[in-house]
Amino acid sequence: MIRFLLDIILFILALGGIWWLFVPLVLLLLFWFDRQYESVVAALMMDILYGAPFVRNVEVFYLFSFVCAVAFLSAEVLKKRLRYYGIYRRNL
Repeated sequence: MIRFLLDIILFILALGGIWWLFVPLVLLLLFWFDRQYESVVAALMMDILYGAPFVRNVEVFYLFSFVCAVAFLSAEVLKKRLRYYGIYRRNL
């Protein structure tokens, strides 16, 4: 139930064009929830597609989205490495 509510909240934030709140929230949630990330990535892509036309500096928006996508992948790799070495053991 919590996962379903989180998906709804993330999609609403993405469709609302609130990318400055949405992306850091997703990056924080990555460390606390073990889950399938298809819906999170889909919401991020929807935010990039529908949020960019409402931003005055579209180039800055796409650059920020690219940086956040790299941070997303880095967070996943870091989490797997920490689990491998036994430092990160939280599993919800």
